[in-house]
Amino acid sequence: MDILTGVEAVETGIKLARKWAYNVKKVSANEARHVFAEGNFHGRTLSAISASTDPSSYDGFGPFMPGYVVIPYNDLNALEVRHHSLLTVNKLINHNNTNNYLN
Repeated sequence: MDILTGVEAVETGIKLARKWAYNVKKVSANEARHVFAEGNFHGRTLSAISASTDPSSYDGFGPFMPGYVVIPYNDLNALEVRHHSLLTVNKLINHNNTNNYLN
């Protein structure tokens, strides 16, 4: 793989994480979620602005990428709450395989 920087590096990371989630963790198709911290900036692509909390980045450019979750920066409780809610949703969707998200 060539060296990637900026938004291409971020989007490649998202793609790799999704591929791993589907192939290794057996997440159901189109159910992968990515958690981002508020105040992030990764670029101006549709994927990058889908994770943004800056209206000047995303206003007027929707619809956005599905499966993106934004939580407050440096808030471990919010991450834990989101993690448990994703596990609960996953149990409802796929009761045979309950450890798909973040485990």
